[in-house]
Amino acid sequence: MSAKKRITSEQRCMKHITNNDLVCKDCIYRIDDSIVLGNTSECETFDLKPNKVLTGGKCDEYVKE
Repeated sequence: MSAKKRITSEQRCMKHITNNDLVCKDCIYRIDDSIVLGNTSECETFDLKPNKVLTGGKCDEYVKE
C-alpha cells in the first residue's frame, strides 16, 4: 500500500473520542469535555484514565450519577 493510500485510510477511521463514547458518560467523577477538548482522558479519579476505559471498557472506579 502506498503512503498516500495508507494516510487516507487512517484518516477515515479517526474520530474524536468524548466521555459520551465511554462508560464515563454518566459517571460522577467525569470532567466536562465539551468545554475543554482533552478532558476525556482524565477525571477526578485518574490523571490519565486506564487504557481499558479509553478503549471502551469498564472502569473499576465508575459511579453512576
